Parts: sequence; structure tokens; C-alpha cells
Amino acid sequence: MGLKKTILIIVTLLLLFTIYYSTPARPEDSSTTPPNKVAQITVEPDRVLVLDEGYVQTVNFDFYLQGVTDKEWSISEIELLIYNQKEKLINKRLLNFWGFAPSMETIPYRNIVKGKIIPVFNPFYYFSPDLELSRMEYRFKFRSKDQKEELTQTISVRPEGYQPGIFYSLPVDTRAMITDGHDYYSHHRRLDRHHFIVQKIGIKANAAAFALDFCPVNEAGDLYKGEGKKVEEWYGFGAAVLAAADGEVVASAGDYADPQVGELAYNPREVIEKKETDVFLGNHVAIRHSSNEYSLYMHLKQNSVKVKKGDKVKRGRIIALLGNSGSSFHPHLHFQIQNSPDWLFAEGLPCYFIDYQLLAGKDNKKIKKGIINTGDIVEPR
Repeated sequence: MGLKKTILIIVTLLLLFTIYYSTPARPEDSSTTPPNKVAQITVEPDRVLVLDEGYVQTVNFDFYLQGVTDKEWSISEIELLIYNQKEKLINKRLLNFWGFAPSMETIPYRNIVKGKIIPVFNPFYYFSPDLELSRMEYRFKFRSKDQKEELTQTISVRPEGYQPGIFYSLPVDTRAMITDGHDYYSHHRRLDRHHFIVQKIGIKANAAAFALDFCPVNEAGDLYKGEGKKVEEWYGFGAAVLAAADGEVVASAGDYADPQVGELAYNPREVIEKKETDVFLGNHVAIRHSSNEYSLYMHLKQNSVKVKKGDKVKRGRIIALLGNSGSSFHPHLHFQIQNSPDWLFAEGLPCYFIDYQLLAGKDNKKIKKGIINTGDIVEPR
């Protein structure tokens, strides 16, 4: 087959594909009134925050869609229109089915069935720092399963710029890598609040939305020596864990075992059935810093917790040692800020750190105030 003929076939296929997904569908019977709503669309959490990360601003909220009609539909397009305070359109984003690797395929759950709730993790989550995010209008376009109807629903979000009330110090006193943070792909970020297991556990919010997993490393950036199959081979196992700010201890536990790498010391099914949900935290400490700001330190080493409920602690005090207890498959410190003491009901809050160094090339970059995230390697100044 000649090159020109091959190119003509590819262009023709692409054109047909684009026409198919961009041409509005028509009802088979024009006398039938189409529904005015395919799904109930909600935004969670209710309080939508914008984080200033210096080089970029991010939003951290998602959508949940519950089908409300007997007919099956699917999401065929998601469009975002951004308006400034004067209601002037200043930016636009789009996911659709155009091309051979359509952007809509990055949304794994697209089918809308009556009564079923699906998550749509917000695909438009980062923006240039000078873009004014006054109102964000999301347009969901749906297409019926039989391809004969199409409907668009709109939902607007007005995010607020987050103003931190407390600035935190690093909760470890050594060089550490953030193996998982709060970026779009992190497991902390991607919690399906309506998943049946999440519901069975009793989780009502995402306290870990801005969580960070601290894993101490050596000068070369290695997490462990040898094969890393034993917790003792990990550089972080037994490292000091520090109070990130002044406060009062509101909860602590220190008796849970530290299993070997890749193992769990409990049966998840039994834990869920017995409602012993703190087992997931393992050994832990929770500190109140204000009426609506708490820090939580999880997966601590067995018998290493040095504080108890009611203790007053100062920033930098050693409160425990880093371990592998609870829902952990390798030694690390899970650290998060939340707006209430109970992790099952709390919403996560952003955390701004002060006075640390970020590895960013030949020399460490000294940071006076900033946000850290997945992949960053940091250490105290």
C-alpha cells in the first residue's frame, strides 16, 4: 500500500471518529421528551480549596455522579470554563473522544446507571499561578447507551484560596523522600468516598487528602540496604518522629506490632467487621494545634510512643519512632493535617512547612515556607 493511500485512510478514519463523537445525537422519536437530568452531580468536599504551590496553583476536589433515570448513559465529554470576578471567561479545558487515544479514556468510570454512584476524579486540577479561579463551571455531556440522545448538565464551583493558620516543621529530623503525597495520582488523593468498603469501614470524609508519606533515605537516595525485605533494612525504621508544631495530644496508641515488609499484622475483614478501625492507623499520635487543626502521625514503631492523651508538646519534641504498624507495607511515617480529631469524619487540610531544604539539583534549595509533595526529597535546614 502506497504512503499517500495509507495517510488518506488514517485521515478518513480520524475524521469519521471525530464526527461520530462530536455530532449531537437525536432522539429516535421527536415526540418523546428527553430527561432534563441524567445524574445527580455533587462536589466533595463541600469546602473547595485552592493551594498556592509557588510555581502552580492546585485544587483538590472531585465529583460524584448518581444515575437518576432508567436509561443507561455514559459521559462523553467534560468541559471546564473558568471565569474571573467580573464573570469574564478567561480559560477553557476539555476532555472528549477525539483522536486515537481520546482524553476521555483517562476517566475510568463513565457509565451512568440509576442509583449507582461513580467517582470522577477532577481531571482539571492544576493551573498557572496567575490565573484567577473565581468561578469554575464544569459541563458534563452525556450520551445515551443507544446513541440516540445527548444531554448536558452544568455545575459551578467557587473555590477559596487557602490561608494557613499554622506553619509546620518537618516531622522527621533526617533526609526523607515523600514516596506518596497529595498529587492527582496519589492513593491519599484518590479516595472513592462511596466505595462499599470505604462505607463499611465508616469513612465519611477524606482526612488524608493532603497527607504525606515520609521515608528516610541515605545520601544516595536509597530507601533501604540489601533487598529491603526486612523492616530493619530500611533506613527509616526506628528514626525519630517529631511534633510538627506546639499542641496537646488528643490520642495515642503504641501496642501494635511491626510486621515485615509487604505483610499485615491483622485481618482486614475481621477489623472491618469488628469496627476496630484504629488498627489501620497502627501506633499513632494525634495532636490538637487549634480548635480546627490537628496533626496525625501513623504507622509508628511498637512501644516507641512517648506521649499520652493530655500531654502538652512543643514543636520538635520526639514523640515516637518511625515504624511499620497498621495499614503499612513498608516502614514510613504517614503524616496529615485534618480539621477534627476523628480521622473517619475529618476533612484533610493543606500543610505548609517552614525552614527546610529541598533537593533540587547540585545544591539544596533552602525553603522558608512551602508545600511538599510526591517525589520530593527534603531535610531540615
